[in-house]
Amino acid sequence: MRPQLQGRTENKAACLAALLLTCSAARAQDQAKDYILQAIQNHHRSHASFLYEYLSPEAGTTLLLRQKVHPRFGIKVRVIFPITMADTEVTDDGKILRSYSRDLNVLQTQVSPLKFEPDPEKRLNLILANYDLKLGKTGVIAGRSVQKVFIIPKHRASGKRVWHVDEEERVIMRSELIEPGRPVQRHLNVLHVKFHPKDKRADYRLHTKSAPTIHENWGPMVITNLDEASDKIGFRPRIPLRLPYGFQVESRQLVGEKDQPFAAIRVSDGMASVTVYQWSIKLFEGKNPRGLMPDREDANGTRYSVFGNAPQAILDTILAKFLTSAARPWND
Repeated sequence: MRPQLQGRTENKAACLAALLLTCSAARAQDQAKDYILQAIQNHHRSHASFLYEYLSPEAGTTLLLRQKVHPRFGIKVRVIFPITMADTEVTDDGKILRSYSRDLNVLQTQVSPLKFEPDPEKRLNLILANYDLKLGKTGVIAGRSVQKVFIIPKHRASGKRVWHVDEEERVIMRSELIEPGRPVQRHLNVLHVKFHPKDKRADYRLHTKSAPTIHENWGPMVITNLDEASDKIGFRPRIPLRLPYGFQVESRQLVGEKDQPFAAIRVSDGMASVTVYQWSIKLFEGKNPRGLMPDREDANGTRYSVFGNAPQAILDTILAKFLTSAARPWND
């Protein structure tokens, strides 16, 4: 009988150990979710002054930025490097984004993109649909204790991401993209930070030279009626019903100028944000919108450009999916 009792005891011990491991894994998963959710919530709502490197998809290079963030006053960013952009300052109070070039003495305004940010809970759910979360080791970045969170894709082509989240303030201190066979891409890297600085509302305003030239940018305008939007831009934009790799359409907008608008279709898998721009050659008289170069052109005279913080293979696949969806030429 003793061997049987011993066997039962060992079985119970093994079951208890398995249960404890399962509970521990569940707690770690919940912790990882909390770190990601709070980092998303605090990204533009913390109170801090940062010096950080940012890999800009639009500029195609890494920028050195100084940024102040306040939950009531908004955001103020100054470009430090590259030198060609070092005269630029940007503020965003959640309503209006203002960009000022000191060298040109030009002030540009537009509706704040913060108005169009997805709900943090919905974004987390989209992340969980496409990625698994795993806590890593703790470390130190810019003198701050950080928790590493691995964001592991269910679609291998999406690449693994790593967020280093400040343990106390729960903001992203470093964001990395890891693709097989390629160097690690650092999308964001904080070099210095001071939390809860003694600042005031005036610190978040632009200080321009006298009589700057003011340019009020048109849009972005959310597309609520596709037929009306098509009439404005001269064609029916291509918008796939389904996208690969778990991406979903987050917003459909018209951007640009009032007399030369074009479409911006923004998609995401929760971690990567991608925008497919579409414009009419006829409306733009053979030219391109400022800052854009076409990646593709279709038989109807529509040009396409794709930007985003996703691997190039993902960007190419998403653009190809757009190009195979239905479209309508000018006045067809």
